[in-house]
Amino acid sequence: MTVICYNCRDRNSDQARFCKLCRTQLRCVQCDTLLKPTMRFCPKCGTTLNVASPTNPTPVGQTFVRAMAAGDCLQNRYTILRPLGKGGMGAVYLVEDARIARRQLALKEMSEQGIDPAEAKTALEAFKREAQLLAQLDHANLPKVIDSFSERNRHYLVMEYVPGKTLEKRLAEAGGALPEREVYGYAVQLCDVLDYLHRQQPPIIFRDLKPANIMLKPDGRVKLIDFGIARHFKPGQSNDTQAMGTPGYAAPEQYGKGQSDARTDIYALGATLHHAITGRDPGQEPFNFPAVRALNRTASAPFEAAIMKAVKIDRGQRWTSIAALRAGLDTNVLTPPPVVVTAPPISPVIPPPKPAPGPQTPSTTQAATFKRASFWQFMLLTVGIGAWLASPLTPLTLVKTVVGAFGVWFVSGAIGLLLSLLFVYLLTHQPLSTVVVVIVLIVISSLIPSAYFGALDFSASGPLFLVAGALEFMLLLSGWRTRSWLGLSVIALIVIALSSMLGLFFLFDLTSIVQSGIVTLVGVAAILLISSLVNRITGVGR
Repeated sequence: MTVICYNCRDRNSDQARFCKLCRTQLRCVQCDTLLKPTMRFCPKCGTTLNVASPTNPTPVGQTFVRAMAAGDCLQNRYTILRPLGKGGMGAVYLVEDARIARRQLALKEMSEQGIDPAEAKTALEAFKREAQLLAQLDHANLPKVIDSFSERNRHYLVMEYVPGKTLEKRLAEAGGALPEREVYGYAVQLCDVLDYLHRQQPPIIFRDLKPANIMLKPDGRVKLIDFGIARHFKPGQSNDTQAMGTPGYAAPEQYGKGQSDARTDIYALGATLHHAITGRDPGQEPFNFPAVRALNRTASAPFEAAIMKAVKIDRGQRWTSIAALRAGLDTNVLTPPPVVVTAPPISPVIPPPKPAPGPQTPSTTQAATFKRASFWQFMLLTVGIGAWLASPLTPLTLVKTVVGAFGVWFVSGAIGLLLSLLFVYLLTHQPLSTVVVVIVLIVISSLIPSAYFGALDFSASGPLFLVAGALEFMLLLSGWRTRSWLGLSVIALIVIALSSMLGLFFLFDLTSIVQSGIVTLVGVAAILLISSLVNRITGVGR
């Protein structure tokens, strides 16, 4: 039996590994697997092949360079442990550094063997660009470059080894959408590293952000990998020199319609987050992104709005910067998962100047809210004490109320406490509206000094404001940030029910209790109505 060479059509013996005439490789030198045209790696064992083609024949006598195996050593320093992955033009290996015992690194290899010269030139330029860019960068979400060198038409880049898996693999394992909290944690870190790149001089545009280029470490940290097509932004250039990127994640301007800039990475980040939160691969239908909550109803509206703005076709309608996108993603509710910070590996790379401070953190915002609320609380207490002194209620009447001499006033006191809780909510979220409501209630209580409107009179008095102030501090310290009127209504019903039982115990007057309940509802409605009107007029408090 003979084997016909697919390059020169010469006949060779069945056991021949290379064509005797043109030296085209016919079988794998490691496992004897019969090869087919255009193969660059053995389909069985993964060995790098020396396959020739009519446009790039292998000269007779050329030395065949086999794929690296475990135990091989490069530069008398890096010992191959095992392969981590293979591609069309190279491979990545896990190696051990002989200079620092047991330090494991990633060795990225690019081979020119068996590749068209023009294709090899482009690949080599991208490989060198990645080495140069990473060597000058220093960020927690970027792998560190340790070394680079060339041997026997192969080029190597030694980098920090990043254990874990890619976001692409995480999505495949999940089989659908990821939880918003998890996606938010990735988004925050990606925003930080992209903002760092964009603030370099000149700015660095990554241009190929996608799940396959995002490594997820076991400690929760994200690493951005593969800087092969990253480039410096060139002011005044109208178009990119070549269209590059991954369909579905690449912005329209990467297809010859304009020069890529920071908004190009914003588009890719939006597409990546859209994929993660919905489970829908944008590569299936590029430039078409359905509404996030149409595919995942558990997603929040602010998160959806931030992503949908990032993937606008017209980059003039996208976020203007990564910092702006980060602010849009921050819903003040979600927090990224904890990240365990470990000591970075030793690197000869000289770190650049530290970047400028990033956007305001949620903790700073909470401190500002607490400070503002404390100021309004002091003002509110001042108004309340003045109202108490001018109120028809006296300390003696207040004692009678607590003792229960008049059951209606006891019920009114509970209703007043309910209204004070509403004041706490308004004070925290709508301080200007709160002051207006207090003034209105004082006026109403002065004009209608009826026993059945005692709730209004009592809620406008000093003691209840003191109670409200104490409650406010407790709620602020505990981090209370409810925005649900439904939950507040449930609390109101519970308080009314307890007040009714206490009122029956002291007075056994159902009519008075019902009337007091009506007063409560009127008071709540008045607060909501006045707050809404004030917000519409002033636009303040939200």
